[in-house]
Amino acid sequence: MKQSNELLQKKYYDSIAHNYEAIDGRRKKHFKALKIIIQNLATITPAKTFLDVGAGTGYISKLAANHFKQVVAIDISQKMLDQINDNRIATICMPFKDMDIWESQFDVVCCFATLHHIEEIPRLIQLCYKVLKPNGILYTDHDMDDYFYQKNKIFVDAYRKITNRPQEAEFHNNGIPSTAIAEYVKSCFGHVALFYHWEGFIPFLKPSTKKGSPLVRMFAAKKG
Repeated sequence: MKQSNELLQKKYYDSIAHNYEAIDGRRKKHFKALKIIIQNLATITPAKTFLDVGAGTGYISKLAANHFKQVVAIDISQKMLDQINDNRIATICMPFKDMDIWESQFDVVCCFATLHHIEEIPRLIQLCYKVLKPNGILYTDHDMDDYFYQKNKIFVDAYRKITNRPQEAEFHNNGIPSTAIAEYVKSCFGHVALFYHWEGFIPFLKPSTKKGSPLVRMFAAKKG
C-alpha cells in the first residue's frame, strides 16, 4: 500500500531531526531579512500570540519568541519539535488540520517553508484565517515557485542530485503554484501582498512582485 505524503514526511523528518540544522543550514543566510520581518510583524500587531505552522526545529519560533508574548509551534514530527528546547515556546505535535480547535487566537500565523509540503493548501489557508484574530496577519515564505522550477529545471534537478535531497517529503517538489495560491488567499482575506525573492541564496537582491526569483513570500491581513 502506498504511504501517504504526510506519513512519508513524518518518517523522513523524524529520521533527520537530530541533524536537521546542519543539513538545512542554508536558511541561516536568510536570518537578517527574517529578523526584520518578524520585528515588523510584532510592531504592527499587538504582539501577543504567534503560531508557527510546520515549525520543525523552531527556526522561526525562536525569532518570534524575542518579540511575541506567546509562541506556539506545531509540527507533525515530535522529534523535530524536541530540538526546539526553548521554554518560551509551546510545542504541539499535530497536523495542521487540527488547528480547527482554535478560533481567533493568534495575532500572526507563519508558514515558513511549509506550503510545499501541503497537499490541501486551500484548507490550510482557511484554517489560518480561522485561527487569526481580526486584523491578524498571515505570513508565508521560503517555498519554491513552480515558474522558477520550470524555467530552471535542469539546474534544480542537478542541485538535488548533487546534494542528495529526497523529494518524497515534499508534495509540491516542483514548486508551488504561487499565482493560484495568492488568488485563493485573496478570496479569503480580501487582499494579498505577493513577492518573489532570492534571500537565502543571494541576500542583496531585493524582493520583486514579478515572477522569476525562486522563493515565494506572501502577507495577508484578516479584516477586523
